[in-house]
Amino acid sequence: LQQKINNLDELNKKMPKISDAYRQYGRIKSDKITIYLSDELIELTEKNNEDNLVVSNIKLRQDITDKYAYVIPNIRYSDDAELEPFQYRIDIREVPAATGLVYPSYRMLCKGQSNLTRKPSNAISGIDPIYFLDVFWLKEEDTKDFWEKGLSASQVISQHLGQLCIKHAQDLLDYKDVNKFMEIVRKENFDLAENVVPEIVAMGDLRYILASLVRERVPIKDITFIFEKIMDLYSFAVDKEILLEKLRIALKRQISYSICDSNSVINSITIEPDLEKYIKDNLIESENSASIINFSDEETELLMTNTAKIIENAKVRIENSAIITTPSIRQSLFSFYEEFIPGLTILAYEEVSNEINLEEIGTLSKKVIYKSKKKK
Repeated sequence: LQQKINNLDELNKKMPKISDAYRQYGRIKSDKITIYLSDELIELTEKNNEDNLVVSNIKLRQDITDKYAYVIPNIRYSDDAELEPFQYRIDIREVPAATGLVYPSYRMLCKGQSNLTRKPSNAISGIDPIYFLDVFWLKEEDTKDFWEKGLSASQVISQHLGQLCIKHAQDLLDYKDVNKFMEIVRKENFDLAENVVPEIVAMGDLRYILASLVRERVPIKDITFIFEKIMDLYSFAVDKEILLEKLRIALKRQISYSICDSNSVINSITIEPDLEKYIKDNLIESENSASIINFSDEETELLMTNTAKIIENAKVRIENSAIITTPSIRQSLFSFYEEFIPGLTILAYEEVSNEINLEEIGTLSKKVIYKSKKKK
């Protein structure tokens, strides 16, 4: 009885704090990135595990920072009993962004790697979480003599995370990040930083521009140069969307060299005038972003399939390939392709540097789509 009385006294002492409504604000917090793991995958976060997910993600952060000057935020790891066996889920701003399946002590390979033309009988079938291609998983000991080892479970999750962080740059790159860029510019040219923000562009517009560049895999490492170009272009473009497109043209050397191969070649896919007109005729205006391409599911599938076949038949890397089109539909086309073929760049003709060679690997036309539709 005395113990219960003591507990009651302690509760009475805490009641003022518990009942204070303003103290509830301390409970409000959110994580930018959370990776949820099933029970079978928790071992990937253990320090003594050679295939360590935390280490893989640290390396991912360093690689993306070095390439794009974009810093992936801190990541929280958690278990989730509701996930299927060997499943993971990545949340962006506490909203599910993607899920996938990986297998510890196995390696993920796709057809063609290590001269494998078909799935071995002892392999686990799977789907590449980024490009949605058929893959298979082999035990690590079965790949020890392979010239190409494939990807471990942690490497697959890290690659998936990297793709999502680029795709959701608008949600992840915040005002603290913009302030860090501002500090860098101030150290190099204080007057430039003070004149650009907020005299020329608002902080919100600058955040939008930087995040949009990252989303399309344009490096923003030379941030002072970007500020200089914003200053140069301001008299020609006040609207942030127009300013962004003008800025991309000003950054054409940086954009071109981030895509081309070691021979300064970009594998190009061109859009025929009939398809371009059809795209323009099917644009829906959007208040907050570029116009949306309003194709039917069948038309979308046929266009994506034809594009993927062009790249596959040419046997080129998607990272060194781009669809070349006119500025009027470039941004809409990027948003359209982003969901289906991530990693494929969409360039306007004006964004290709004169120092880069375009090697055409195919064309997309309205006629090709309808031929495919007829065959189907």
